[in-house]
Amino acid sequence: MAESGPGGTDGVAGGKSRFDDIYDRPDPRAYFQRLALLEYEIPHHAQPVFRQVATDRAAIDDGHPGRLAMLDVCCSYGINAALLNHDVTLAEMYERYTSPACQTKSRSELAAWDKEF
Repeated sequence: MAESGPGGTDGVAGGKSRFDDIYDRPDPRAYFQRLALLEYEIPHHAQPVFRQVATDRAAIDDGHPGRLAMLDVCCSYGINAALLNHDVTLAEMYERYTSPACQTKSRSELAAWDKEF
């Protein structure tokens, strides 16, 4: 497979891109910038499926009452958790993290902004 450059689309083979350079950043801005360009929407399409699974699982009386816990492997900055636990859409997250206001914030300012959000 061809290697992908930092833009995620150079050398694309078979529709695949590499994102190694954005998965280890301390915040999700680069991730959202890159995937917005590619119109990546899998978390958006998965959101109703995960919600339905959570509803169905919570309705099962298996003798273990309490809050349902889900493990989201490869969650990419907790996007699925944010979509499930808060009244937010993927489009809103793209808008937020690619906005000029977001780009000028330090990491600590971004963390405070996110807590407020």
